[in-house]
Amino acid sequence: MANLKTWIMAALATAFIAGGMSTEAAEIDAGPIWNNMDAQGKCPGVCSGAGGTWDGNWRTTVPGQQSVCSCNLKHKPDKNAHNYNAGPIWNNADAQTKCPPVCISHNQTWTGNWHTKVQGKMSVCQCK
Repeated sequence: MANLKTWIMAALATAFIAGGMSTEAAEIDAGPIWNNMDAQGKCPGVCSGAGGTWDGNWRTTVPGQQSVCSCNLKHKPDKNAHNYNAGPIWNNADAQTKCPPVCISHNQTWTGNWHTKVQGKMSVCQCK
């Protein structure tokens, strides 16, 4: 009974503390993820690049080609924005030159956001 009481108090304290922070759950494209060990290497960076943290979940959406990481974002995702592959983007200055043409090729405008999905291989630009 004492352990249950301690657990309930800890859960309530966590809920109270977390209640002050606003997060939004979202699935972020991550390229192919082969297994849980691969996800543990890729998803923290994918979620961080999207402005959040990985919640430990992932799933494959297109076998051998595309998976998504489940992320807790600090902001609500823009439902009208889309991410497009831009090859590797090395830093923000590189994104400034690569993202506008990627978005223009999809008849959209770059939002200024981008993130790396596979280090040194694939980044995406957010367009709308």
